[in-house]
Amino acid sequence: MEDVSVMEELMERSDGAAQRDVFSDTDFMIDEQSSHASGMEVMDRLMFLEHRVQMQDDEIQLLKINMTDEYREEEEMKDEEEEEEMKDEEEEEVQRKEYREEEEMKDEEEEEEMKDEEEEEVQRSTERKRR
Repeated sequence: MEDVSVMEELMERSDGAAQRDVFSDTDFMIDEQSSHASGMEVMDRLMFLEHRVQMQDDEIQLLKINMTDEYREEEEMKDEEEEEEMKDEEEEEVQRKEYREEEEMKDEEEEEEMKDEEEEEVQRSTERKRR
């Protein structure tokens, strides 16, 4: 808040420079009033510009921090997605294994039933032969 009031005060003291393009690089050199201004006004304007550059540098630093945070969050999301995919693949593999085991058990049961049926048939046939 204090920085804003200091900037406003400096802009008012610059004798209308706020209405012109204060963002221009050549503004300070071309300004006709600067050549007629006292040394104090020039120093005020210089302080204003230095302060403005410092604020822009601070803003750039904040933007860098925000970009870094966003990048980190994006990477974390990618990592979480990859972990979730791996878990899903592991679950699918477990399900496939369980299915294979169930199928093997069914096959074994069928084989056992067939053996039992064969044994019964053999027993019947031996009983018939005895008679």
